[in-house]
Amino acid sequence: MSIFALTLLLGSAITAYLGDFVYSQNKRAKLNQVFAIFCAITALGGFGDFIYLQAGNLNIAYPAIKITGFIWIISAALVFHFSLIFTERTHILNNRGFVGAFYALIMTFFLAAVLSPLVIDSQPWGYSYLAKSIMERGLLIIWAVLFAVLPFVLVIHYAFKARGRKRAPAFFISIGFAVHAVTGVMAAILSQIKLSIPAGPSFGLMVLAVIVGYTIWKYELFVVSAVTTADSIIATMTDLLTVFDEKGKIVQVNKMTLDCLGYKETELIGQSAAKLWKDSATGASLMTKLMGGRTVQNRDIEYRTKSGEVVPVLFSASIVLDKRGDIAAIVGIAKDITEWQQAEKAIKHMAYHDLLTGLPNRRLMEERVVQAFAYAERNQNMLAFFFIDLDKMKFVNDGLGHHIGDHLLKAVTVRLRSCLRNTDIVARVGGDEFNIVLSDFSDQRHVDLVAKKICEELAYPFVLDGHELSTGASIGISLYPRDGASFKTLSAKADIAMYSVKNDGGNGFLFWSDRLAESYAKSTNFRLTS
Repeated sequence: MSIFALTLLLGSAITAYLGDFVYSQNKRAKLNQVFAIFCAITALGGFGDFIYLQAGNLNIAYPAIKITGFIWIISAALVFHFSLIFTERTHILNNRGFVGAFYALIMTFFLAAVLSPLVIDSQPWGYSYLAKSIMERGLLIIWAVLFAVLPFVLVIHYAFKARGRKRAPAFFISIGFAVHAVTGVMAAILSQIKLSIPAGPSFGLMVLAVIVGYTIWKYELFVVSAVTTADSIIATMTDLLTVFDEKGKIVQVNKMTLDCLGYKETELIGQSAAKLWKDSATGASLMTKLMGGRTVQNRDIEYRTKSGEVVPVLFSASIVLDKRGDIAAIVGIAKDITEWQQAEKAIKHMAYHDLLTGLPNRRLMEERVVQAFAYAERNQNMLAFFFIDLDKMKFVNDGLGHHIGDHLLKAVTVRLRSCLRNTDIVARVGGDEFNIVLSDFSDQRHVDLVAKKICEELAYPFVLDGHELSTGASIGISLYPRDGASFKTLSAKADIAMYSVKNDGGNGFLFWSDRLAESYAKSTNFRLTS
């Protein structure tokens, strides 16, 4: 057995082991998948070279050489593919024109391998072969440029541009690509003068495999996925998981992220983190903070879906360091808080609104009246405070049931709103009691007109569930600032005026006045003040 054959056999075994080892570190990483296939094909080609070098006759050597030629075409194509993934140019593989031209070229090499005759000689180290035709020698030159020189150029260019943890491994891997380029070019040149290097391309590819495999292991190029890919956990996560590299590009997402944002995995992988954020400035600030070594916890931010919709999330993230202390990855987890925000909004609405009519309740009314006071004071305007009590509601509830009473309250709400402007405030503050605040008027006649309109609207019969119901409204009115400067005072005075109307038969309105004040003081021995 010659030294060449023994070296090929040993190299094939090492190459196959390296492919299996790297693939086992992370079976989902594209880089590892392509490298593993490349190693398997290269090991098979090396074993084929071993067979024809050791062949005892041409009947064994010739088919072994032909088959090995097919294998090297595939192996060289995988080298090119690997270089595109490693240099982050995978978008080229999505170009249909490029892919079509690439496969057409591969088929051309396959046809050349089938149709071209070979000159096989017996040498001291075993059988060797030469390209016989000018066409095949020309194709060898093209092969060397496209699949040996071009991948090296891509990798070395990437190495000079790389920053951070990717720079050193890029230069290391470029050495392997340089060896592959040299052996490929030498084989092409020697073929022009009808010379050959025993299994030269095989040695170049095996050296490339060893250097790349060692680099992937030494610099932990699989660490991004290895530390985050616990498939059984990620697959069942209800939160959105995204893994970024040290440049802020997306390298992994889970199914929940894809479902929530409406993307396919291929539409996010390799994209900038900015693709996720609604506000790119906020996202950039977060990534800068993370790349500075700090963590982000429970930040309330917004993602943007593929269709442009906004998803509120609670975002947390931290960095993953390699064994040299450099940033290997950034792992972000976002919790979709859309339902939580909606529930919070609903609870807040319930705290400030009447559940039956949807109107503001007494609590919200007090807050809005305080705001209205400030506005009226700044603009030297008046406010009118209405205290409304519906007439005959007890008869409706007792005679027809509370469900009819509820329908009536809803209908009353609609009519009250029809009597008011958008700037006016109406609230339900009790079972059949409503408050209204009128603003932006300078003449009391406006208040008279609104009060009269409300009385007329509510006196008109309601038809509900086949029942014709007649009600009315007893309305007491107080004015700001004449009658008081607080919600409590205005409400109390309007309430007294309302009861005065109700005692007189209802369905009318009355303003607070000095006469009412004296009457109230005599009956209660208590005098209201402003």
